[in-house]
Amino acid sequence: HNLSRYTSVFCWQQKALQYQRKYSELTKTLFSDELTERISDMQTKYETERLEKLVAERTHELEQKISDLAQSKSDLQFSMSKLQTALNGTIRALAATVETRDPYTAGHQRRVASLSRAIAKAMGLLEKRVEEIHIAATLHDIGKINVPAEILSCPRQLTKIEFGLIKTHAQVGYEILHGIDFPGPIAEI
Repeated sequence: HNLSRYTSVFCWQQKALQYQRKYSELTKTLFSDELTERISDMQTKYETERLEKLVAERTHELEQKISDLAQSKSDLQFSMSKLQTALNGTIRALAATVETRDPYTAGHQRRVASLSRAIAKAMGLLEKRVEEIHIAATLHDIGKINVPAEILSCPRQLTKIEFGLIKTHAQVGYEILHGIDFPGPIAEI
């Protein structure tokens, strides 16, 4: 009975040793450098694919934003052009209003504006400043709107009082223009 018990224990020991060897071989296989390298390669490939996908998504988003910004810029430029056209038309209308009240100086504001622009360009001023001077020259007599039409169109020599009223047009013009947010110091010019 003891012998069979020893034999049984011996068999179990042998089987345990076999399992231990197989486990050891399996462990060596599982944790071999080759397997570790393959796992690392797979992780690198997965991470690379994930990052490439993320970069593609972000690139598409940025391209869309750039396209949207380009469209916004185009829309703003168009709006600015329309506003500039409206401003120029308004300035011409104001100048024409003054000229219709003073028939003796008809065309005077246009000539002053043209001459002022030519002088500013000859001085080498920046185009922005040249345009500011042109606008200011176009509107330089806007204050005459405050002078009675009878005095403006008077065919005789003006009295000192009448001439004094004419001289106030520069200050009145400044007061009319200084509250307007022109693209430059138009009232001061």
